[in-house]
Amino acid sequence: MSMKLFISYSRDDKAWVYELWRALRDRAHHDAWIDQRLLPAQDWWDGIIQNIETCDCFVCVMTPKSTESIYCSAELNYALALNKPVLPLMLKQCDVPEDIRSRRIQYEPVRDDMSLGDTLFAVAQGLTEVRIGLIQGKYPPPAPLPKRPEEPKPERKPEQVSEVFMLAEEAAAGNNISLAKKLYQEVMEADPLRWGLAAAERLEAIQQESSRNQEYLTIAKMTANPTLIKGAKAAWRVYLQKYGLSYDPNNLEAMLTEPPVSAFWPTIQQDQTSKVLVRRATKQPKAFEIIPKPFVWIDIPAGTVTLGGNIGANGGYINSATYYGVSAFSIAKYPLTNSQYEKFIKADGYNQKKWWTNDGWQIREKEGWDYPRYWYDEKWNKPDYPVVGVSWYEAIAYCLWLANASGENITLPTDNQWQWAAQGDRKWAYPYGDRFDETRCNFNTQGTTSVIKYEGKAEDDSPYGVVDMCGNVWEWCLTKYSVGDNRVHGADTRVLRGGSWKINDSDHMRVDYRSRNDPFNRDDSWGFRIARNFK
Repeated sequence: MSMKLFISYSRDDKAWVYELWRALRDRAHHDAWIDQRLLPAQDWWDGIIQNIETCDCFVCVMTPKSTESIYCSAELNYALALNKPVLPLMLKQCDVPEDIRSRRIQYEPVRDDMSLGDTLFAVAQGLTEVRIGLIQGKYPPPAPLPKRPEEPKPERKPEQVSEVFMLAEEAAAGNNISLAKKLYQEVMEADPLRWGLAAAERLEAIQQESSRNQEYLTIAKMTANPTLIKGAKAAWRVYLQKYGLSYDPNNLEAMLTEPPVSAFWPTIQQDQTSKVLVRRATKQPKAFEIIPKPFVWIDIPAGTVTLGGNIGANGGYINSATYYGVSAFSIAKYPLTNSQYEKFIKADGYNQKKWWTNDGWQIREKEGWDYPRYWYDEKWNKPDYPVVGVSWYEAIAYCLWLANASGENITLPTDNQWQWAAQGDRKWAYPYGDRFDETRCNFNTQGTTSVIKYEGKAEDDSPYGVVDMCGNVWEWCLTKYSVGDNRVHGADTRVLRGGSWKINDSDHMRVDYRSRNDPFNRDDSWGFRIARNFK
């Protein structure tokens, strides 16, 4: 029987707690709650209190840090005041809180040699006892109900002040400025001469950063609306004067600044009279005429996508749920196949430096690359299977070669373009819905499959009909994971999206899950699909 659980823990132990939480949710089918996201200041503590009041069992993860935590202590005290069943887990050796000892509540030890399955079994046994007690009426609510506790404030104790400072830092990293400001202020009041000085410095910095981010978001929203593009360009010039180009996660520089003529798009020239980019009248074939089937462009409309906000969605330049405007573009319906990549090899693409970035060419020369890592392996090289064993550098070289051959602005999709194409405005966790279904994708298998294997069922594709965006191969994106830059220079880690055949965790298959790796690495679960920008 499913139970509603509240998990109380120190944020120092969140990695282990998140694993337990996922197991309780996905394997044991309990409604387990953790404060995985820091909500706005006015909702944060109220949200905690409400979930304690409505839980069937209060799970307390005990460590030295949690027993010192003013928040964990307040949570435990309120649960006991409500006469909630308490299931303590001793994750790290520490003193058992007096309120638990005095009530002779037995805790479950979590030993170093216990697997997650062992821990889940021990928790299940404890919850069985709790369920029996609830049925027998052992946990009646007190009458009258206790008064709701106020949010705890730190005293002038190093362990308390440092805890609140760290929580403020986490709120700031998640762009939750209202909560960060409140917590920094509490630190300054409790310890004005030590931690308070650091809090004051950080508060000033995040206020400046918040102003920058708000201006950037406004310009991004304007950019997504074609009727406001002139105003967006003017605002962008002012933004660059104030803040420079260190923060450009949505690649507004490329969209709001006229690109120079380069070898990337040799069929584009600049009209010196009108200063407007125009396309030469050529007879160059389009991309779909150059590379073999299956290949279809899917036109994706402009919109606003939300990056971050869930476990695995944050990381690098994304620290919390953030909205990004996406201009209209096209994306390949399928991941790039071996037969399509073969065109680049036969065109001598590996020996022409003009298609490679400087860093990519250096590593190609050093390693002697002439083809993808698994090119001659029969397990991977079937014509309609996705090409694997390609580095980000090779994917970019392919895009530049095809851009030149077709006269189209072809590149890898950016981080936000990829998610918008996979998710649209449905806000689903997976392209086909909110519940994971391993029969709808290549998941936890022995290798890749044809890119068209899961086509034909509308519910298996993205809202726009893009295929294989869940599983089969991780797909390289243009975006630098750490800073959000979409330019091709540098050796920074790049974003990977979509999960792969070797993944066995359904969370990694979510459309908002963001992985990354170094651009020179080549793995049997990495491939790519191409995108086409209209500008």
